[in-house]
Amino acid sequence: MTDRARRQRTADGDEGIALVTVIAVTAVLAMLIVTATTFAISTQRKAKSDQDWHGALAAAYAGIEEYQSRLANDTSYFVFGNPESEYTQASGSTVRLPDQANPAFGVGEGGPWAEVPGSDGTAHFRYEVDNSDYYTTGTLRVRATGRADGSTRTVVADLRQRGFIEFLYFTQYEIIDPEISGSDPAACNRYRYEGRSTANPPSGCGTINFITADVINGPLHTNDAMQVSGNPTFNGWTTTSWNTTGTRYHGSGSPSFTRMPGNQPAYQAPLGMPQTNAEIKRETRPDIPDLVPRPGCLYTGPTRITFHSDGRVTVHSPWTRFTSPSSGVNNSSCGTPGPTGLGSAGGQTFTPPDNNVMFVQNVPADPTDANYWAPGAPGTPTCLPEDRTSSSGRNAAGNPVGFPLPGEYVANSEVYGCRNGDAFVQGNVNAKLTIAAENYIYVTGDVRYVDSNESILGLVGQNAVYVHNPERQTFSSSSGTAVVETRENQTVAQSRSLTGASWWLIVPSVMSGNNWVCNRTSGSGNSGIYTCERTGTVTSWNFGRSNEILNNSQYVNRRIDAAILSVAHTFMVQNYDRGGNRGTLEINGAIAQKYRGTVGTGSGGAVGTGYGKNYNYDLRFQHVAPPKFLSPVTTTYGVTVWVEVRPVMNVDGSYR
Repeated sequence: MTDRARRQRTADGDEGIALVTVIAVTAVLAMLIVTATTFAISTQRKAKSDQDWHGALAAAYAGIEEYQSRLANDTSYFVFGNPESEYTQASGSTVRLPDQANPAFGVGEGGPWAEVPGSDGTAHFRYEVDNSDYYTTGTLRVRATGRADGSTRTVVADLRQRGFIEFLYFTQYEIIDPEISGSDPAACNRYRYEGRSTANPPSGCGTINFITADVINGPLHTNDAMQVSGNPTFNGWTTTSWNTTGTRYHGSGSPSFTRMPGNQPAYQAPLGMPQTNAEIKRETRPDIPDLVPRPGCLYTGPTRITFHSDGRVTVHSPWTRFTSPSSGVNNSSCGTPGPTGLGSAGGQTFTPPDNNVMFVQNVPADPTDANYWAPGAPGTPTCLPEDRTSSSGRNAAGNPVGFPLPGEYVANSEVYGCRNGDAFVQGNVNAKLTIAAENYIYVTGDVRYVDSNESILGLVGQNAVYVHNPERQTFSSSSGTAVVETRENQTVAQSRSLTGASWWLIVPSVMSGNNWVCNRTSGSGNSGIYTCERTGTVTSWNFGRSNEILNNSQYVNRRIDAAILSVAHTFMVQNYDRGGNRGTLEINGAIAQKYRGTVGTGSGGAVGTGYGKNYNYDLRFQHVAPPKFLSPVTTTYGVTVWVEVRPVMNVDGSYR
């Protein structure tokens, strides 16, 4: 009994210990389960939070991209925004809500948000616009806030148009301007890779080569296929719109593309050249303050603009009635029209509107136009008369601001028209300005920045932008007793027909009698020897004709600091094939043109006539542009700077 009882008691004690152990283990397991469950839930919440966090940033980026797409579809969309936005107000921007509602312009608690496409309503964005620097640097700043469930994040992006000034050298067609070559524009206005003729004019289109002497110190793009001859050097990123799998240029030699993989141009889609520069003229209208809050200056007829180092300009513009398109309205800081101001003999000197434009238009033919001149109206500007009485006279009628120069020979009757919208520009630039002309721009002297970090200039011609290089022609007889002048294919006062040639004789006083007959006895084209006789006499003269450049010292080694654009024609040196070696043409900026322009002639790298090139890219154009500079017809905006900032909005849309 005793042993049984002892055994029973021992067994009962062991069972109690086991029970305690089981309870303890169970408790530990329960704690582990609770801990694991808690960890799992916490991890799930963390994953969800991370997902929302990243989703909010993606939504903010989507907002920037959506705004870019609106700018691509409507280049004037930068005027729109929400004027109630704190960001817009703080920047001093002027915006208005668009007629078609955009939920991304929502502000405040309960205001609208734009939904990120494909997010099934889980992600949204808003953006706020700062356009305060657009008119000065071409840059827009956009602050976008993305929202994903419980998270918001904010990014700020600087946007700038991709355009012509991204390149030191841009050309649409790698040919001579058909207006100069005499080729058929309908046949030549196509790319070489589309079947354009490569023969020389007049049957072909006159392809222009890059030659050994050419060194391009900056980015270059051509919509065409480039032609090289020799060993030109391209020291910037170089692109073409000839999308071939082989070599992307034509010609012989060994061109050096120092920045390019494979030592050849890369492909880039064409940039469309606008048809006109009228968009810049719109920037002078005072009657549309929503689109043009700060109108620039409108001038009419030939206008001479001279920059001064102190920041002022002298403007001579006799045809200008009003410095805006609105009757009775003169835009601020544009000078005073009339005979005591812009129309006076020396023009008017004043400080121009900063970060703005000057547009020079043709004298209007529409009687309802504010700057129209009725025939015989009092004060009508006097056009320069032809003066053929001496070798220093003008051989063509000219404009009221002094062109052609005394003694200048003009072969083209379209040059220096009395009522043309031509701008004549030179001087030391201490301003931020764009000058545009409805017709030609002539750079009549050096154009230099006073401060290359502060000054910026755009030159936009509807037609050619010329480096002024005036020519004169001298004529002398073998006996030294007669001086005559000729002009090809034109009938003028006091003229007598030349027998056997399509020339006309201009008779100065020394040969002012009647019945003169002249015959070319040798030579051809623009030079030769002529014999002139007066009927009934036996006296005759042999005379020759030669060409030279006026004011030689003024036109040697020219410099232009500017972004240059010829919309419908070319940038070139006037009379590039006359006058011998003129030295070097230095460009610091950017050049864009429809056709390749010629600045000189030469052989083997040596300059024969005109100028050699020294073209350098203004690196500021990677980030800024001259005020209201013209953009391609297919405009896109690229992001130049991204930065994330502290979220500025709560999930409900209220500002933090």
